[in-house]
Amino acid sequence: MAVEDDLQRFVSDGSRMRRLLRLGYLLTGNEADSADLVQEALVRVWARPGHASDIENLEAFLGKTMTRLQLNRARRERRWREVRGLLLLGRQESPEDQVALDDLVVRALGSLTPLQRAAFSLQLFDDLPVKQIAAVLGCSVGGVKRHLADARQRLATELQVGEKVSKG
Repeated sequence: MAVEDDLQRFVSDGSRMRRLLRLGYLLTGNEADSADLVQEALVRVWARPGHASDIENLEAFLGKTMTRLQLNRARRERRWREVRGLLLLGRQESPEDQVALDDLVVRALGSLTPLQRAAFSLQLFDDLPVKQIAAVLGCSVGGVKRHLADARQRLATELQVGEKVSKG
């Protein structure tokens, strides 16, 4: 209960939350994404055991967390734009093409084993390094590298996009 009380006290401080939202706005460029970024940082920081008893240091830590989250988000979006361009294969994107492309991607992901899909998703969308993926999946670093290589190869084959996707 003390953790929830600390969180409630922290977010009840209007000036502190305004500073975090302002930082979020500077990082994201809009209010909705700013609020989402602050919320995600609060959840991540408070989910850690022994979150921080010093409120001033906690605010700085939240700022760093928000910055890292936004940089990772931007990296994932850039990565997706690069891969998505490969998936379109030079076609004009109509609503029908988008539905067909979405179906193709879902089927390609469905062809992966659960560990391949988990490793690929954690790397591409959560931007986790191999060592952290290994910790999440409970396997060795070498095992994660094997799952990622196999996933890329299978996706390249299923999506027929060649070497660009298979090398990541």
